Amino acid sequence: MKKSIVYFELDGKEVLGFDTGLTPRDFARTKMAQSVLQPGYIIYPDGNVDNWQSGGVTPLGSGSDETIVVWGPVFPGEKLAELIKSDNKDHALDAFRFWLKARIILEERFARAEKIFFGSSGALIVHKENDLFPYGTVFFPPADLFMRSIETEIETEWIHPDLEKAEEISFCAGAMLYRIFCGTPAFSGTSIDEIHQNIREGVFLPPNLALPGLNPEMSGLISKSLGGKKGELAKKPMPNEILEFIDIPKSRQVSSWLRILDTNEIAKINTEKARYIKKNALAVKTRRFAARNKVVITASIVVLVVVAFFIRDFIKSRSEDVIKGMSPVEVAMTYYNAFGELDHTLMEKCVKGKAGKDDIDLAVNFFVITRVRQAYELYSNSFITVQKWIDDGSPATDKVVFGITNLKVSGFSMNEKNARLAAEYTLWMPNYNEYNDENSVQTIVSNSYRDELDLVLIKGAWRIESIKRELQFARRP
Repeated sequence: MKKSIVYFELDGKEVLGFDTGLTPRDFARTKMAQSVLQPGYIIYPDGNVDNWQSGGVTPLGSGSDETIVVWGPVFPGEKLAELIKSDNKDHALDAFRFWLKARIILEERFARAEKIFFGSSGALIVHKENDLFPYGTVFFPPADLFMRSIETEIETEWIHPDLEKAEEISFCAGAMLYRIFCGTPAFSGTSIDEIHQNIREGVFLPPNLALPGLNPEMSGLISKSLGGKKGELAKKPMPNEILEFIDIPKSRQVSSWLRILDTNEIAKINTEKARYIKKNALAVKTRRFAARNKVVITASIVVLVVVAFFIRDFIKSRSEDVIKGMSPVEVAMTYYNAFGELDHTLMEKCVKGKAGKDDIDLAVNFFVITRVRQAYELYSNSFITVQKWIDDGSPATDKVVFGITNLKVSGFSMNEKNARLAAEYTLWMPNYNEYNDENSVQTIVSNSYRDELDLVLIKGAWRIESIKRELQFARRP
C-alpha cells in the first residue's frame, strides 16, 4: 500500500508530498486542484502559527501506479498516529500534549468556520531535535489533502462521526489517552461502520478494567471524554481542562498514573472485567437486535401483553373463589406474597377497584421486562426472588431482583363487613437509574414501608379496599 504522506527530492531538494491517489486524468476531473491553494498550519510550542503553502503538484510512480502528489516545503516531523500507537508511552504522551495544545489553538483560530480539522488531522510532530523547527512543533496539512489521504490511513478509532469543535477534540483526546495508557483502541470492529456504531453507542471497556491500577482520575477523565452524545459537552471535560490535567511535556510520566496492585486486587478486577465484558456484550447484542427488529418486537410485545391480560381476565373470571374463605389477614398476606413474586393476576383478585394500582402496575412492568428479556436475551429465567438472592449470599447479578421480606401484620380489627390491619415489610428492587457502567454492578435498593389496609366483604370474599402507605426508611445492602 502506498503511503499518503511522502518525502522525496524535487529539483535537487527534499520536499513533503501528499499523494492524492488520483491519476493525472482523474485529478484534472476533480476539484482536488483547489487543494493546492489551501494552506496548512505549523503551530509552534510557544503558540505562534505559520502557514504552510503548497508549491504545486507532480506525478510520482510510473504506468498504472502513477499518481498526482501535492508537494510543499519539507517538515521534519513524525506522524502523530504512529507516535500515539508506539510502545514508548512517555514519548506518546508528550506528542499528545503538543497535539492537544495545537488543536486548541486551531479551534480558537477557526472558531467561526465550519469543521476543518478532526481526529489527528494527519498531524506531524517534531519529536527529534533538528535545525528547522523546535521540539514539539506540530504541522497540520491542508484540510482537503488530509481528507483525501486518510481514505487509506484513517485512524477511525479516535474520530467521532458526529461531533465537532470542542466536543470532537474532547472525544479524540480521550481516545488517544485510552490508546496510550491501555495499549489498545477504545473502539474496535470489523469495519468502519461497526467502529462508528460502537463510538456512537459508547461501547468500550472502561479504562480502569482495561488497565488495572490506572489512576481513578485519569480513568474518569478518559471515560467522560469518550462518553456522551452530540450536544452533551457539559458531560465531557473541556479540551483546556484535559490539557491542564495532563500537565506540560516531560512533566509526569505514564507510570505516575499507575499503581501496583497485589494479587487479590488483580484477581478481583479480572473477575469484574470478565463479568462486564459478558454483560455488556449481551446488552449490546440485545439492543442492536431490538433496533433492527423494532417493529416486530413492538408488535410481539403488544401481542404478549394482550394475551397475558386476556389469560389473566379469563382466569380471574373462572377463579373468583380463590380468596373466598380467607380471613382478612390471609388476604393481606396473599396480596404481598403475590406482589413479591410478580403475580399481578393474584394481586388483582385481592383488591377492589383501584386499590393497589401502583403496586400492580409495578408488578406488571417487571413481569413484562422479565418475559421480554427471556425471549430476546436467551435467559432461562431473568427473575429471581429477593429471598433466594439473599439466601445465595446477595451476589452481583444482572437478573431482576424483586420481592418482599420481613412481612409482619398487626393492629387487626373487624366487624361483619369491614376489617382493618397494618402491614410492615421491606420491598427490594433494582434501581436502574443508578446503574453504573464503570463497575457493572447492579444496584439493589430496599425500602421499608408501613401500610394501613382497609378491607371490605364482597360476595363472601374479603378484598382490600384501600392502602395508605408510609415510607419508614430507605437503605442499600
